[in-house]
Amino acid sequence: MLFTEIGTGGVSTSWHWDTGDGIYSKHAMNATHTFTKPGSYTVSLTVGNAMGSNTSTKPNYIVVTDPNAPIANFNSNIIEGYAPLTVQFNDISQNATSRL
Repeated sequence: MLFTEIGTGGVSTSWHWDTGDGIYSKHAMNATHTFTKPGSYTVSLTVGNAMGSNTSTKPNYIVVTDPNAPIANFNSNIIEGYAPLTVQFNDISQNATSRL
């Protein structure tokens, strides 16, 4: 994932990225990071210059899913009609080992 600073006003002279998974990147205006575990990650960027510093935080900004996690999905032969209505439902889930 490539993160880019898009600040306004003044010129930043320092950057500190917190990717939410315990890995930090210092002194890089733009940062590339690989998330290796599934989860939701809050990402923060702290920028600074001679006037001080400021932090921008985006909660749950990155969501990483396990490629083997089940994805529930279905369709049907019809979705509306007159009563009595008989509908055929079809399971089109991925990576599922059980259904309910």
